[in-house]
Amino acid sequence: MFENFERLAQDKSSKAWSLMHQCKSISRAMKKAHRDISSVSHNLDSIPSKDTADKLLNGYLRTKESLFRVLHIPSFNEEYESFWAIKDTPGAAIDGVFLLQLKLVMAIGAATLDEKFSLRHLAVQWVNDAAAQLTMPTSKSQLTLKSLKAMVLLCLAREMTGIGPDLIWISIGALIRAAMYMGLHRDPIKLPNMTPFNAEMRRRLWTTILEIAVQSSLDSGGSPLVSLTDFDTQPPGNFDDSQLVPNTPRNECSVAQAPERYTQTSLSIALRETFPARLAIAKFLNDLRSDGAAYQHTLNLDTHLKVAYKQLSKRLSVFSSRLTPFETRIIDFIMRRYFITLHLPFFGQGLQDASYAYSRRVTVEASAKIWQVISGAGDMALLSVCGSGSFRSIPVQACLIIAAELHALLLEDESLGPPTLRPDLLAVLHEAKTWTLQRIEAGETNIKGHLSLCGMVARIDSMVQGLSNDELQQVFAQSVEEAIKNCYTILQGAYQNEQITNVSTWLDDELEFPNMELEFGGMESFFAPSWLLGDVPTALDIW
Repeated sequence: MFENFERLAQDKSSKAWSLMHQCKSISRAMKKAHRDISSVSHNLDSIPSKDTADKLLNGYLRTKESLFRVLHIPSFNEEYESFWAIKDTPGAAIDGVFLLQLKLVMAIGAATLDEKFSLRHLAVQWVNDAAAQLTMPTSKSQLTLKSLKAMVLLCLAREMTGIGPDLIWISIGALIRAAMYMGLHRDPIKLPNMTPFNAEMRRRLWTTILEIAVQSSLDSGGSPLVSLTDFDTQPPGNFDDSQLVPNTPRNECSVAQAPERYTQTSLSIALRETFPARLAIAKFLNDLRSDGAAYQHTLNLDTHLKVAYKQLSKRLSVFSSRLTPFETRIIDFIMRRYFITLHLPFFGQGLQDASYAYSRRVTVEASAKIWQVISGAGDMALLSVCGSGSFRSIPVQACLIIAAELHALLLEDESLGPPTLRPDLLAVLHEAKTWTLQRIEAGETNIKGHLSLCGMVARIDSMVQGLSNDELQQVFAQSVEEAIKNCYTILQGAYQNEQITNVSTWLDDELEFPNMELEFGGMESFFAPSWLLGDVPTALDIW
């Protein structure tokens, strides 16, 4: 299949090459415009109406905050209402750190507003503004729990908006060190003069930092930067936010709810219990000294992960009626990812060697589950379309695995009649074509994923129909060319809507479309870092 891509990419006389060239030029111009958005830190011009801000705040609270606890919601809401009361008052003193927190919260919530990510330009502006101001403090007095929360929100917002998501791993290193410098890695019970409120806020924040650390490790292919021996901070208590009041003396603090009682912290606590199993997988996959052929160790890690997942499911089932569809799906999404990542290095071998059939089956089934999780309507579907980071890479990785599985099944089929493939897996590929196009409509500038999927679907459908090789190549070319036309139309419209200046200059500067063979021939350039795909040549040579 990739030879067909290279053939299209190298034919400079074709309409497809011309459109790909223009798509690339527009994409680069849009990315540059996003990088060049100026900071608005000293005014409130970018803050939308309160009605819109309310929607963005609610979107954040019902998605990210429900799992990754950062804010004490009553305290934040109090500051939020105070902000709106004085926003238009000349000379009003507005807390700068709170304003950064608000912008980052709204940037994350913007991904839940609509399927077109219509406020992407504002979200990018808010994140760039916060990044420009949230430099590491130069004195101890500047390093506060409030500023640390803003740093955590910045990591979450950068992943959601796609602003330097590959660099989050670098940022999390600084974040972990800042948190350790403030003592968050030590359980508050061992620290003097710690109020119950501050103790719980520190436990919550440390748990969220751990989650970002292990997630960025999988995203980047770098070390998790933390081990179980680096901290003794216990998981958060099972409190609702209303139970925690600032400055409450220790002898007057509320009692944590029973484990089976659902609170605003229940999901964070439940996920934290699976952290050791997930951290072990991240460390194993990113250990330069680990033996990639250590299949038995992979199976041992798989056993621990299954036990952790089973215990997690059992715990959540107690209050399943209280969970929102998003909360149920995001937990499944996170956990399934580890099954895929753990077994993916052996997926390619599993296509050819029955000794690794278990890894092949686990990888394919987890990939199918990922697509069930992001399908349909609701916040999870919106984040898969509008979000970046793992919301983009995991579904793409899953559909690549499914495509490779279907292609392998077609090659293995020796029946005289037409081949029969799993309809649920076929449906995933066709849904993925629509999904990747929706992402472009929502502001995604990388069209390679959509083109690759269109080519894969065309090839598999042609093989099912029993077409000759020449007919297959013709169908493939037509499918990709049609996909390029659709992408060009969408990007051109987005380009004009964003009112980017110097359009003609950018198009003229991009007269050469460099490395087309690599851009469309190297799967890892779109689908994921090469380590995530395991043994890429082995896994993909079936094409």
